[in-house]
Amino acid sequence: ILNKKGKGNYLLGDGTTPGIYYFRFRAMIPGETKLYMEFGNKYDSDKKPSKVFEIDVVVVPKH
Repeated sequence: ILNKKGKGNYLLGDGTTPGIYYFRFRAMIPGETKLYMEFGNKYDSDKKPSKVFEIDVVVVPKH
């Protein structure tokens, strides 16, 4: 249903606020799915992720 476009990017904050990560996806077909992402150290797979993000995604046909 979703196709990730490229790698995630990090936008630096202005010094008083934290930066943000952003990701782009392309909707391939109509349907429903969950988008689940984990933030952690990919080199230490024994540790639990420090942050988890999950949303429900609904893709509707373009009219």
